[in-house]
Amino acid sequence: MKKSALVIALALLVSACGAKPAAGPPLFGDAQTLVRAATEQTGKAQTVRFSVAMTVADRETTATGEMRFTEPGWAMKVTHTADGVMSEMRVVDGVQYVSISERARGLTGGKPWGRYPADSAKGKELGAMTRESGQSDPAQVLDDVREGGTIDRSEQTTLDGRPVSHYWITIDLAKTSGLAEMAGRTAPMELWLDAGQLPAQMLFDFSGLASAGEPEVGPMTMRYTGWGEPVDITAPPADQVAELPAG
Repeated sequence: MKKSALVIALALLVSACGAKPAAGPPLFGDAQTLVRAATEQTGKAQTVRFSVAMTVADRETTATGEMRFTEPGWAMKVTHTADGVMSEMRVVDGVQYVSISERARGLTGGKPWGRYPADSAKGKELGAMTRESGQSDPAQVLDDVREGGTIDRSEQTTLDGRPVSHYWITIDLAKTSGLAEMAGRTAPMELWLDAGQLPAQMLFDFSGLASAGEPEVGPMTMRYTGWGEPVDITAPPADQVAELPAG
């Protein structure tokens, strides 16, 4: 006797209910192994797009950008928004360019961009700060995890409908900063790796870490997309750029 459509449907439903969800990326048991795997994959990708959302002194700021982290040729472009005001910064060939608001263009002869000479103290300082900032370069963040990170727990889950591995990590700030005054101080972070072991999201909590007189910094979330896809990062046209004071 043929099975009825209802019996078949019920059988399929029971089968589906008992099926296991697709497994996410394998989980790593220690920070060093995790970082080796992720760093290898980011090195192969060489490019990424990112977004940042954070709170500073109860003010929400956001940024979007893209990065190429090959050597030579490291470059980054970031559009930053705070209090409804948008600005842009680019780093190309070791030179940092900043957009100039219309009301401040009297300092640049009306030009919309300013730059610091590549060999100036200010140019070198800002370039180094930009490249070493965990807010921009995922390689720097991963290096901090390698130097002072401990995995507290992990899980296989999904992010935006994609399988990921999710890690809760404690960062030893003395190890990552090299500063004796940070001894005993830690900061929590969370890291999500996609199926290719590439960073998909990072969450940092800086609450309570500000020194006296400094603005309080709240949680910061970074999202990474478009690993390995082409990016368009070029210096502004030379006739639109003014030299800024080197000091």
